[in-house]
Amino acid sequence: MTFKEVIESLPKQTISVRNQKINEIAAACRVDPSAVYNWLAGRTKVRPIYRSIIAQELGKPESELFPE
Repeated sequence: MTFKEVIESLPKQTISVRNQKINEIAAACRVDPSAVYNWLAGRTKVRPIYRSIIAQELGKPESELFPE
């Protein structure tokens, strides 16, 4: 599953679960949550340094999350 697919697969009954995960990723990457939303929307690309942090946060291989 890609990064976007993992986030979209989080429980839909509460948006707060997704928001919490996005906030956790933002904190781990030391960026504003709006940056994570931009990554998910495809408006900006995730820099390589953040890819490894995101992979660690989600417990998924970087190559699976970002299959370019």
